[in-house]
Amino acid sequence: MRKVIFDTETNTLNPQKGSIIEIAMLELNEHNQLTGNFFHSYVNPQQPISHIASKITGINFYKIKDAPTIHQLKPDILQFVQDKELISHYLDFNLRMLEHNLQGKLNNPTFDTLKLCRQHFPNTNVSLSVLRKKLKLKKCNLFNSPLVLDCYYIYQIYNLFNLDAFDTNPEV
Repeated sequence: MRKVIFDTETNTLNPQKGSIIEIAMLELNEHNQLTGNFFHSYVNPQQPISHIASKITGINFYKIKDAPTIHQLKPDILQFVQDKELISHYLDFNLRMLEHNLQGKLNNPTFDTLKLCRQHFPNTNVSLSVLRKKLKLKKCNLFNSPLVLDCYYIYQIYNLFNLDAFDTNPEV
């Protein structure tokens, strides 16, 4: 089964009220290798971006004022994820936000790398920024968006765990 690694940036931390302001997706083939197909877009949420979200993401109104809305992107997003497993770090939040913004439930199989990392590294911060340093994840210069790069880090984490490359008692 093909897979899609995805991540979102949002204008708030509330998935019931928030809007996606950036989305990125990388496609994997049946052997968990990148296919080269990816989707990335800034999104005009048609509502304000909180100061905190803007500070965290670096995205402000001026950066996205001419971006398409989520409703304009919906057909492309649904086509990209069609019949594929969805993988994300903090899947619960990202999937709820995506479904809320698309105004519909996605019935794709899912996988959360955050939950997997919490199993392997209990009682430890397993944010992407911490894991990137601890696991010495490689940066890919092909991606000019920090969010697409985050998807690439998720891809590396997914494959490391999938290939049983981790020590069962890591010092983190």
